[in-house]
Parts: sequence; C-alpha cells; structure tokens
Amino acid sequence: MAQEFRLCREPLEWFGRASRSDTGRPRETGRAALAVSCVLSTIICTATPSLAGSGAPDRTEDRLVTGVVKLLSAPIDLSPGVLDALAAKHAEILEPGDDFWPRTVDAIMSRKEVQEALEKRVRSSFSTDRDVYVRLTQQLPALADALAKTLVFDDRGLVDGKPVDEVLRRMQTAPPSAQRALIARAIDPSYDASDELVEHIASSPSVFAAVQDDVLGLRSSNNPKARILGFRYAVARGLEVANAELSEALESSDPGVQRAALARV
Repeated sequence: MAQEFRLCREPLEWFGRASRSDTGRPRETGRAALAVSCVLSTIICTATPSLAGSGAPDRTEDRLVTGVVKLLSAPIDLSPGVLDALAAKHAEILEPGDDFWPRTVDAIMSRKEVQEALEKRVRSSFSTDRDVYVRLTQQLPALADALAKTLVFDDRGLVDGKPVDEVLRRMQTAPPSAQRALIARAIDPSYDASDELVEHIASSPSVFAAVQDDVLGLRSSNNPKARILGFRYAVARGLEVANAELSEALESSDPGVQRAALARV
C-alpha cells in the first residue's frame, strides 16, 4: 500500500523510471498503469466538486487539460488507458438530462494542446493500438479529428492497407487528404457498407468544402455510386441539378437518394 501511495503522489516520476528501465519488465509496466489510473482519478475527482455546482470551470478545465497532456506525453505510451478513462467519463450522466461530463470531456479533447499531444502520440503508436483508437472515436468525437489530421491515407482511403471507416464517418474537422479518403471509400464499388459514409458527406457538406469540386465532378462518373454521391452533395449544397440526374435519383432503390430527389422536385 505504501508503494501505491507513492505512485499516486509522484506518478510522472514513475513514468520516467519505467521508460528508463527494461520495457519488457511487467513490474514497471504495472507501475505505469497504476500511475495513470491514480492521476486520472485524482484529476477527475478533485474537479467534480468545483464544476458540478455551477457548471462553469474555475480553471478546473485548465487543470484537467494539463493532466491529460502530461499523460499523453509521458515517456511510455499510456494513451490507451488515458483515452479509455476519458471515454468512460464522457458516458457518465450525473442525473437525468445532465450533459456535464460529455460537454466537459469534449471541451478537453478539443483543446489545442491536447490535440497536439494526441497527434504526436498517434504518429508513433497507431499501428500498435489501432483497434483502441478506432473504437474510441465513438465516445470521443474529437479523437476522430486528431486521427484524420495525423494518419496517412492511400488512394483507396485506407491506412496501411486497412480501413478506418469509423474515423472517416465521425471526423468533423479534416484535412483534404482525409476528405478524399472518405470519398474514395464512399464510392468504392466493392464496398457494400458505404451508405453511412455517403450520409456523413451529405449531412455535413461544409466539412468537405475543400474538395467540393472533386465531389461535384463525380456527377458525370461511370460509377453509379460516384454519381449518387455527387448528386447528394449538390442537393445538400443547394446547387442546381440536371433533370437526368433527378430522374436517375427518383428511380434509385436508395431511400436517401429518393428523399434528396423529391426535395428538389
């Protein structure tokens, strides 16, 4: 117990010790895991009383951000545990109708210093913790934005030959490379589950303003999926569409395409 107390009092010191020792030693890894648990618990528990009363942080958000940045920047990779803990808090509801923790965690994850620390960590650890990062985009929307800015997509919209569609359909602030990756996945003739990606583009057209010409150019493609995406995007942006496009959309078996066409008739 004495050792656990010391770990919770000086967790960052233990980060350094763990990183300087043999990384294969489970004892040091266990100490680091205990340290991250203690730090997050301390930050979160001490923050709750000052925030829950008024809902307005008294520099508490800044303290939370500082703690999260230190954990993400630790000498050893603690990001899976850190992000899992934040995701758990994001899902926590203090009382019916309350959005305190979801709003607070979203604010923390969106802070510039957290995004920068996260992007740096992702560059070195995504290949190892890929499944964790992708899964947690569901609870932490800002994580999808950090991944979209950091990952290297190929011309098929894949990363290291594998899809990251959860990232693509949840990102809200994305560089052109990630936007084009989403388009590539959405119009891939061999991909049977592209509907969600198309819906993301059609429901958030402003997110893809940087590649608008690319999307609109799909309206003359020989690929039916590409034509549908171009049509949906044009309608979402309030642009003119040709009668031939309307006819094709009305005859489509896709309810989303039909609704978009009927809205323009």
